[in-house]
Amino acid sequence: MLRNSLINNPLQLFQKCVRVSPGLARLLLVLSVQVRKILIFKFAVSQDQRTFNQGKGGEEVDQRLTITEVASMLGVSSKTLARWEKNGKIRKPKRDWRGWRVYDPGDVQQIKEFHEAVFEV
Repeated sequence: MLRNSLINNPLQLFQKCVRVSPGLARLLLVLSVQVRKILIFKFAVSQDQRTFNQGKGGEEVDQRLTITEVASMLGVSSKTLARWEKNGKIRKPKRDWRGWRVYDPGDVQQIKEFHEAVFEV
């Protein structure tokens, strides 16, 4: 009951508590605002993750890796991968809604082949 009051109508709860203790009422109002911020943030993060995991047609993508993850797999720095991309040695990866590079398994395989050809691993 108290949690629902904090989330749904903090002003009404605040008005009831003012009569009892003004300090407590202010504290409850601050807490209700923080609870709302946390819930909004959690929803936004879950939406971002859902968007990140979906391909162009809305289908789930099995595996997408960041530039840091691919670089650590190969034993090179992320700046090296970015330089290879800039110089046209590897194809440009897709980017997510934030503009971050995301590599699918085909991209990773192509980069591994290039890396093995250059460094003869």
